[in-house]
Amino acid sequence: MNRGRAVFLASILLTSAGFMLPVIKPANAHSGEVVTSHRFPYNNVPTIDGYFNKASEWNTTRIERVTSTDKAIYYVGHDDRFLYVLEDFVTDTEVYGTDMKGDQGWVYVDQRHDGGSIPRIDDFVIDIEWVDSHRNLYFVWRGDGKGWAGEKTMNDFYWNINARSSLSRSPNSQTPHLIYEFRIPLNFSDQLKVPLNFDEKIMIGLRLRVYDHDRQVGIEFPRGSSPLIPDSWADLIFSSLPIPEFPKWPIPIVISTSVGVAFYLTHRPRRKRKLKFYVSSLTVFRHTYSHTYYLSQK
Repeated sequence: MNRGRAVFLASILLTSAGFMLPVIKPANAHSGEVVTSHRFPYNNVPTIDGYFNKASEWNTTRIERVTSTDKAIYYVGHDDRFLYVLEDFVTDTEVYGTDMKGDQGWVYVDQRHDGGSIPRIDDFVIDIEWVDSHRNLYFVWRGDGKGWAGEKTMNDFYWNINARSSLSRSPNSQTPHLIYEFRIPLNFSDQLKVPLNFDEKIMIGLRLRVYDHDRQVGIEFPRGSSPLIPDSWADLIFSSLPIPEFPKWPIPIVISTSVGVAFYLTHRPRRKRKLKFYVSSLTVFRHTYSHTYYLSQK
């Protein structure tokens, strides 16, 4: 193989690898689950009002959890100062709320990513709860080294959080169901009493959960994680790159085309043959790869 052909082949393979980078997961430290929060395109963050009307509003990381009876879809993204979370509990179609308990959505954060077997002072949980008719009632609890502190947090950090919910439709289901939205500051200054920009190189622990109190059914992420054991939570890392707005289906075609061209360049005989044979082989390969990719996504 001459040098020019080798350089061209290397550039093709690197381009293919570039398309696959969003799929590659880094090594994790906690539960085995690693989530990448992507910056919203052009920093167009969603409105935190409890409603999920357009899929483009949450064009970011999507996590789907399905059980034998229920389905919840979580979305995670960020901008310079805040983490944004949406919990779309599509199978919780009826509101349940009393003076004491109601349907709930939680976000657990291990801010220092130090794990542990018990919540510490850097760990906090935000809880939206349908209590009677108050659908936007939320609480913040902090760890105290023994568990979750008995008193709710009601300081400046609390007031810089935004949390809302609704019983409404979403792009995932046209049947009205429970939706929870959160905006959470990740670098809050107690001195200035305001959220500051945070470093995207950090890693934090994250746990998400929704609960249907009427049916007593809950779905958590990571699966099997405990609210009292930060070591069982997911690792959340941050990317400055937004999710591409083009669909994912061209990716296997680009990869298969690259492999096909590489095959042609490395196996081209000295005697001239008709190019039609290679084009036909490439087409068959691409269709086979695309079909295999489609089946793997089902």
